[in-house]
Amino acid sequence: MKMPKPIKVKIYYDDNLEKITGKKFEEAAVSENMEFRMMLHYIFSSYPKIPEKFIPTTLGFSLNGKLPQNDTILSDGDELQLVGYTIEKVREGIKEKIEKIILQYRIDLDFDAIERMIYEEKNKNDFNNLNDAFAEKISDINKLNEVLRIVNAAWNCYPHKCLENLSPMEKLAQSQRMDKN
Repeated sequence: MKMPKPIKVKIYYDDNLEKITGKKFEEAAVSENMEFRMMLHYIFSSYPKIPEKFIPTTLGFSLNGKLPQNDTILSDGDELQLVGYTIEKVREGIKEKIEKIILQYRIDLDFDAIERMIYEEKNKNDFNNLNDAFAEKISDINKLNEVLRIVNAAWNCYPHKCLENLSPMEKLAQSQRMDKN
């Protein structure tokens, strides 16, 4: 049986993550044919404060300058960069994208109205109504899917009154922290 060869992967941390790791970068020796998701597991196991502090959608990754997929196979000499964003920074990026979409497709809502719809949500029809506002104006299914992915990110990252002024992502992170205690 042939044993996998070791490969080296450089991992770079932004300033926010350096505060947790104590390192700007490190080199990890791992087995060849390791998938990106296993590398994340390795990092999160080594630094459990990273997934505790950075809720889903607030961590950014690039592998050799490109967005990796979960099943991307790592190669010797790869460079993995991790960036930790605050939820506020993520919201700013979502807002910018949605404002461009509103202009491009002449959506009948402004961003403040969308933010209010999200905050005042009472049932699943509210989410559907938000999606419908975009679907009415975008006929290309591929473009619509891309836009609805961003609208969904807004829904999950912006506060909802019914969730005690937290976003679904923040509420999920809060409940996971409570489960650990």
